[in-house]
Amino acid sequence: MRVFEVFVVLCASVCVLAVVGAEQPPQQDGLNGGHFRFGTLSWKSIGENTVRFTVDTAWRRDFSAVNFRGSAPGGFLTKGDTFRANGLQSVLLDTGDSFIAYPKFTVTAYSVEENWVQAVATLEHKYASSSNGGSPWIARFKGCCRVSGLVTGGDLPWDILASVDLRTASHSPVFTTLPVVSVTEGKSSSLLMQVSATSEPAVFSVLSGPPGLGVSGSDLVLDATCLLPGDFAAVLRASVNTVYVDVTLLLRVSCSPGLNRTALLWPHRNDGVHPGCNSTLPSTGVATDSSECIGAPMAWGVSNLPAVVGYEGFPVQSVSVYANTSEAGANVGFTYGPLPSGMRLSTIKGRNPVSMMVDWTPCVGMSGFHTVCVAATSSSGVSSNQQCFSYIIHAEPPPALSVNSSFNLKHFYIGRMLSFDVVADEANCGDTAKMGIIGVPPQGMTAGVVEYRSTGGACDSAVMPVSWTPPNHFGGYSARVCFFATDSCGGCSCSGREDTSSLCVDVAVVRCKYGVGLEQSLVEVASIFGSDWITLWNLNDAKHPDFVLYSGQVLSVGHIYRVSVGDNLQAIAERFGSTVDTIKYLNYDLRNSSGAPAVDSEICIIANSCLGQIGNRFSGSPKDNSLDVWFRGVQSAYERLRQDAGRG
Repeated sequence: MRVFEVFVVLCASVCVLAVVGAEQPPQQDGLNGGHFRFGTLSWKSIGENTVRFTVDTAWRRDFSAVNFRGSAPGGFLTKGDTFRANGLQSVLLDTGDSFIAYPKFTVTAYSVEENWVQAVATLEHKYASSSNGGSPWIARFKGCCRVSGLVTGGDLPWDILASVDLRTASHSPVFTTLPVVSVTEGKSSSLLMQVSATSEPAVFSVLSGPPGLGVSGSDLVLDATCLLPGDFAAVLRASVNTVYVDVTLLLRVSCSPGLNRTALLWPHRNDGVHPGCNSTLPSTGVATDSSECIGAPMAWGVSNLPAVVGYEGFPVQSVSVYANTSEAGANVGFTYGPLPSGMRLSTIKGRNPVSMMVDWTPCVGMSGFHTVCVAATSSSGVSSNQQCFSYIIHAEPPPALSVNSSFNLKHFYIGRMLSFDVVADEANCGDTAKMGIIGVPPQGMTAGVVEYRSTGGACDSAVMPVSWTPPNHFGGYSARVCFFATDSCGGCSCSGREDTSSLCVDVAVVRCKYGVGLEQSLVEVASIFGSDWITLWNLNDAKHPDFVLYSGQVLSVGHIYRVSVGDNLQAIAERFGSTVDTIKYLNYDLRNSSGAPAVDSEICIIANSCLGQIGNRFSGSPKDNSLDVWFRGVQSAYERLRQDAGRG
């Protein structure tokens, strides 16, 4: 199995779960500074104008409040703990139709060194109608306050919006960015913004942020030429048609070790490297650093990682994440943004460099576009920019059936075994198929064991060999034979679908033809049909009656007769010196017939010249006795030969 490799650096793994909202506001507390770091709001329709809201958040871990305590030593929150956020203003979810909820969050990840917890909450809400009088409902997640110490936006309220339009969409986009996005001071950085759960491109916009922050296509562009290191609050929006969602995050401008930062006085950069910078940002509360930047750049990057394509119910290809730093003695950690449900992260291997595997089995209902964003941070706080990789998950498709045959399926021969393959192709290379014949197959037809072979496609194909030796009385047989292939239901406790495909083909056996078996002779073949070797010899233009027949050789065993007006089986049998039962034996399609065959239809006849009628329908009775004279002459000659043989 191929393993995709991503070279990045992260801080800690994140896994997002959900809980329902509360009804009463928690006690407010704003005495020890702001604690909100990151948040985004998304929704999904679950039927009958009902949506499930999901609030992904990140908070300052050492915030002290009655409702913000966990089970870790010292009362800190740890993974699995629940809490209701509070602050200087109520932390609430307003659905836009006069309903207010106070979410209860579940911690999904935390970092002691970086002082954060990540948590998620969900709430189900039913609207009175699919829209608000023809406009979207506007839901918002808001409260106060953001963390202290930000260059912009610190200790201020947040207000995150999401439009809900059930007329045009079944779900919103989902931001998958990291809570903290790092860039390097003194230059312009371009960061790919990603959203999941959308089949159409999202349009991004900047609602607020530091000077130099903008959008170019799907890239977030920050010109940090005139910015000193620090954290900046930013609010972005992703829109798809009439539906949009917001995200508030922190943009971290990291220091650059190679930049001479002596006597830097923010907001003006007069270091000679970037002349002309004159930011309009206020400088209150911002400390300057006249020393060299501490730390070393992180080594990271992405090796042309394409989107990972997968299918509901089946494991996708693993992604391997690597990171390292040249900083002596530093440890490196991994941080992920919101993860799709069921994604698993391995334990981190190593200290510097480090690696980790990402594995995922998407369950049913998770088809669409998913993105995971990563970054890297060393133990000294040096961070990389975030990098993202994507998954395109498809609903499990049914197998596609086809027949692979080297001959015309309407040209089977009595006594001769021919084989063909029924092939089931899967777009999902991890799927398997059960195959077989639908109903009762023709007599003598058998299906072999399914095996997997390369047939030139992206995945190996399931191949079922089918063999058939038509019995001796199957001349003129025709039927439709149907085959099926059923794929597996996959993982997630077999939550996938078992899709079944079918394919029908027409098969037919040529009349009056016989496929010779191993070491058969003309005499043996003739006896099968109540004929004689001389008749077969004449019918097949044989060079010599003693020539050995070869296996698979096709012999004519009779004549094809085209039925005329007025014909019936009894009349045909009498005319050619045969019987009705013999004609039915030679023509499978007449086995249940008691009347006249269809005019212009073809039937197989083995004529007997000694027993057949002398005249025909046009001549009536013979007009002289010449035939009788000839026959008596033959009998006389035959008797003389017997007498001569007796005397000898």
